[in-house]
Amino acid sequence: MHKRFSIILLLVILLLTPYFIFVYMYHSQYDLISSDLEYTTNLPTTLFDSNGTIIAELYDEKRSPVKFEQIPDTVITAFTSAEDKNFFKHRGLDFVGIIRALIVDIKQGSIKQGGSTITQQLIKQLYTHKKRTIERKIIEILLIRKIEENFTKNQILEMYLNQIYFGHGVYGIKSAADFFFGKELKNLDIYEASLLALIPPAPNRYSPLRNPRITFSKHKQIIVNLVQNGHISKKDALYNFEKFWSRYLEQIIDRSPNEIARNKNDDNAPYLTDYIRQQLIEKYGEDVVYKGGLKVYTTFDLKMQQIAQELLTERITQQQRISSKYNDRELAILENDFYISKEQKISINEITALKNIRSQISDETSFLALICGADKITDIYTNYSRFYRQQRQLANVEGAFTAIEPDSGKIKVLVGGKKFSYENQLNRGVNSRRQPGSAFKPFVYASGIEDKIITAATQFQDLPMVFNERTKTWAPSNASDKFSGPVLVRKAITRSINTIAVLAYEKIGGDRIASYASRSIHIDKTRFTIDPTLGLGSSELTPLELTTGFACIANQGIPVKPYAIQKILDKHNKEIYVHEPKPQKAVFSRGTAFIMNSILQAVITNGTATSTIRNRCGFTSPAAGKTGTNSDYRDAWFAGYTPDLAAAVWIGCDSQKFTLGPGQYGANVAAPVWANFMKETASIRRKLAFPPKPPEIIQVSICEHSGDLPSEGCPVVQEYFLEGTAPKKRCSSKHESMKSIYDLF
Repeated sequence: MHKRFSIILLLVILLLTPYFIFVYMYHSQYDLISSDLEYTTNLPTTLFDSNGTIIAELYDEKRSPVKFEQIPDTVITAFTSAEDKNFFKHRGLDFVGIIRALIVDIKQGSIKQGGSTITQQLIKQLYTHKKRTIERKIIEILLIRKIEENFTKNQILEMYLNQIYFGHGVYGIKSAADFFFGKELKNLDIYEASLLALIPPAPNRYSPLRNPRITFSKHKQIIVNLVQNGHISKKDALYNFEKFWSRYLEQIIDRSPNEIARNKNDDNAPYLTDYIRQQLIEKYGEDVVYKGGLKVYTTFDLKMQQIAQELLTERITQQQRISSKYNDRELAILENDFYISKEQKISINEITALKNIRSQISDETSFLALICGADKITDIYTNYSRFYRQQRQLANVEGAFTAIEPDSGKIKVLVGGKKFSYENQLNRGVNSRRQPGSAFKPFVYASGIEDKIITAATQFQDLPMVFNERTKTWAPSNASDKFSGPVLVRKAITRSINTIAVLAYEKIGGDRIASYASRSIHIDKTRFTIDPTLGLGSSELTPLELTTGFACIANQGIPVKPYAIQKILDKHNKEIYVHEPKPQKAVFSRGTAFIMNSILQAVITNGTATSTIRNRCGFTSPAAGKTGTNSDYRDAWFAGYTPDLAAAVWIGCDSQKFTLGPGQYGANVAAPVWANFMKETASIRRKLAFPPKPPEIIQVSICEHSGDLPSEGCPVVQEYFLEGTAPKKRCSSKHESMKSIYDLF
C-alpha cells in the first residue's frame, strides 16, 4: 500500500512539475510577455560632411535595415527553404520539432537543439539571445503567440532578416550582401542568397572566408533542397552551382579570414571621425552613438580634407628622408646609452654598424637566455627592444593641418598626422601642443598696435642683447645670426626678426600680450608664460588653436569659436541638436586687424614666405600669413588665411628630443603644404575679398628708414595708422645702417 502511494505521488509530481515550472516562468517573465512588443534594431551613426557626402559610420554592429518590399524573392525562397519551409503556413511553433529537440536534449544531458522556426529564432535574437536553457525554450513558447498576433508573416521575416548575424561583424541581410558579394540586395541570385542562408546557424563555421570547404558542402545540401522543392531546375542546378563556386573562390582568394565589416567599410577621414566620435560619446553616450542611428551633419569638407591629407603626407615623407640622418644619430646615442656631445659626428656607416650589433647581440643573447632559462635576460632585451621601437616612432616626422572659416568658426579640415592607424591615432591637430615660434608674433605686435603703444612704423634697434636671469643667461638671436640696426615694425614682422619681437614684448608688456592672445585663441591666460620668450612664441599651442587666433585677425578682430557639428538628427529624422553661434566681443578693433592684415600679406608678397608661396608654389591669390620655426628646428609652422579660410600647418617629431634638421625652417617645410592646399582648393572655396580700409585708418607717407614724416632725400613709403597714432616728427634724413657689431663702438 505504501509503495503504491509512493508511485502515485511520484507520478503526480512528474505531471505537475512542468506545470509549476511553466506557471513560474510565466509570472517571472510577465512584464515581457504582457508588454506591447516593439521591434527595434541597432543602427549605425552616420557622419556627413558639409556637402552631404558620407564621411564614415560609427557602429558596433554593421547593419543596414531594409523593408520587406526591398527583399527579393530569391532571398525569401532561400531562407525559408533553409530555415523554415513551412514558415508561411504554421503559427510560429513546430510542436514536432520542439518535442524532437527536447528528447535530444534529455538524451544528451545538456541543451543541444535550438529553435526550429524563423519566429523562434527571431525571439532568440531579440529576447532570449543565444543561451540554450529550458527557461529560454519556455519563454519562446510564451512569446511566439504574441509575436504571431502582433506582426504579419512579412513583418516577422523582415525583422528576422534585418536582425540575424552573419559573422565578421555583419548584421542583417543587406549588409551581408555587400560584405560577401559586394552587391546590392536586390541583385542577389538564388545561389548567392542560399549561401547567405546557410551562414546564420553557425557564422564562424560556415563563413566562406574562413571555411570554404565546409561551406561548399553545406551549400550543396541547400541547393539539393531547393531542387527537391521545385525552386531550382534540376537540369541546370549542378552546372550553375559549380560555376558559381568557381567564380566566387576567385573573388575571395585574396580576402582575409579575419576580415570584418569595419575594415571593409572605409573611413574616408579617420581623424575627423575620431574627433566627432569623442564629442558624440561625451554628449550622448556609447549606446546612442553606436546603436542609435544618429545622422550627424558636420562642418567639414571631405574634398578639402583629402587634399590636405595627401599634401601633408607627401611633405612628411619628403621631410623624413631629410630629417632621419640627424635623428638616426640621436637614436644611436640613446640605443648605446652613452653621451656624445653635439659637436661629435657619427657617420652613417657607424650608425649602420650599431644597428647590426644591436640586432645580432639581441637575437643571440635572447636565444641563449631561452635555452638556459634565463628569463630575466630575455625580459631585459624585450623591454629594451620595446623602448627602442617607441623612440623610433617618436623620431619619425609627423604633422597636422587645420582649417576653419574665419567668419563662422566652421572647421573645414582637421588632419592629425601622416596616416591614421592602430599605432598612430594621435590627432596632433587638436591634442599636440607645440611652441609656434615666430608664428605667434602677430599677437605680440597686434596687442601693442591696439593699445596705441606701437605702430607699424615704430622703430626698434636690431642689436645683440642678453637677459641675465637667476639660473641662466639668455641671448635671443636671429635666424641669420646677423643684426640690422634700426628696423620698423612692418619689416620686423615680414623678416621675422627675433630681437625686435623681444624688444616689442618689453615695451608692450607680457601680461597685455597674454591677455589679447588668450581672448583671440579662446584659451586660458595662464597657458602663457610671462617672460621675454613669449615674444618668440615659447608658449605651446595646438594647430587648431593657432588657426583660431589667425581667424580672429582675419575676421576683423572678432574671435570665433571653432565647431565641427552643424546639426544632429535621430533615427526618426527629428532634429535633436542644431549649432547656435553665440555673438563674440571683438578683441581687436577693425583698424588693428586691417593693419595686421596688411603686414601679414606683406610676409607673403615680400617677406619670409615669398620665395616658397609665390615663386616655388605659384600661389598668387590674396593671402596673409606668418612662418614659424622653433629653436633647434624642432617645429616648423605656417599659419595664415585667405579671405575665406584660415589654416595652419605644423610639421615636426612627436618627441622634442628630435629635430627636423639644420635649416629646416617653417618657410620651406610647412609653407609649401599651406600654399599648395590653397591653390588646389581655390575652385571649391568661397569667393571672398579682404575687408576694405575702415574709416578709423589713415594712410600716411613716411620715411622707409626712420618711420617719421619724410624729409628731402628720404625713401618714401605709404603706411597705415590708427587715428591719432601717425608720426608728427620729421625725419633728420640721416639714415644709418649697421654693417657689423663693431660699428656700434
